[in-house]
Amino acid sequence: MSASLRGTSPSAQRFMAYLNGVVQAIEGTELFRDVRIQLDPFSLEDILKENTALPACRIFVLKMDMDQQASSSRNTLLTLGITCLAGREGRPDLKLASADMAALGLLFDLVSFVQYDPYFGQTKVTAAKIDSSRIVLSEKSNDKGIAMTMLQTSCILLEHLPVWIEAAEIFTGTDATGVVLNGEPIEVGP
Repeated sequence: MSASLRGTSPSAQRFMAYLNGVVQAIEGTELFRDVRIQLDPFSLEDILKENTALPACRIFVLKMDMDQQASSSRNTLLTLGITCLAGREGRPDLKLASADMAALGLLFDLVSFVQYDPYFGQTKVTAAKIDSSRIVLSEKSNDKGIAMTMLQTSCILLEHLPVWIEAAEIFTGTDATGVVLNGEPIEVGP
């Protein structure tokens, strides 16, 4: 799946390129029949309403923080929630929920994959760190027989947000006594 990137800023294009790279890497594992980015907030109700081919994977952006660097570019600290959805196989079993076991198996396989390729085939990014994993939904807690697990990862998109170009063109430092604004020296300080 590739989101259209035309007409967006270079930073937004790079952000979406990273997410698309995560999708492509996970699709390459062949663990899931359906892998998608969900840019809207995580909603269990919406996921349960979907008619999707299982097993499925949804990638949520849980958090983004901007980090100013000395190089005047900004890194983006990114936290993703990667969910594994699995369905019940056969009739419901009171002792062993097949969807729960399948979702756990997918989660463990996904953890192994992230450890194998923590960059998701990308450059200018730190290795994805596994922050946590959890069971989000049990097969027995919904009438669709779906179970869901979530792997939370974090990474840093390096030099993701450059200094605003126009600001760099307008304000340029001169020396310790003054600043140039639109080509004219101005006084700063008391």
